[in-house]
Amino acid sequence: MLLLEFFTPIDPLKTPQLVLALVVAFSMLAIVLELVRRQKLREEYAFLWICTALVLTTLALSTSILTWLSDLLEAQSLVSILYFGALVFLMLVALQFSVRLTKLTFRGKTVNQRIALLEAEIEELRDLVDDLKAGGSKDAKKPTETPLEIPRSATEIEVPKKKGPRNKVS
Repeated sequence: MLLLEFFTPIDPLKTPQLVLALVVAFSMLAIVLELVRRQKLREEYAFLWICTALVLTTLALSTSILTWLSDLLEAQSLVSILYFGALVFLMLVALQFSVRLTKLTFRGKTVNQRIALLEAEIEELRDLVDDLKAGGSKDAKKPTETPLEIPRSATEIEVPKKKGPRNKVS
């Protein structure tokens, strides 16, 4: 009985707080849909943010869920539950992006190493072609056909332009 006297009853969301939560949720939904339409946000992330907007709307409109959560966590205010949920959500999103960034860093490192190996191999082939053009060396075999011209840089490579519409791959 004495413990119950220390806890104040939880007030439902006041009208300005409810309006703000709903405005934020619907604004988030509109922004996400516009970003997907402009192809600035991938669908997999859009799903996450749309679900977030729906959860925020549900929590704002249904104070019984917030009241249950506040009783479970012994919170003094429903707004503090919303803030706590937002903080936990943002921490999880940051963790997910950190994991993806780590994967991309390793992938970038691997790609750069492969490029370096390929560049070294190309340089060896250029040297071999140069030796063959200069009259050959004792180690190199003379080709039966004329040697190919190997471009020295990427700017010397001519890439044929495709005709027709471009297919975008996401």
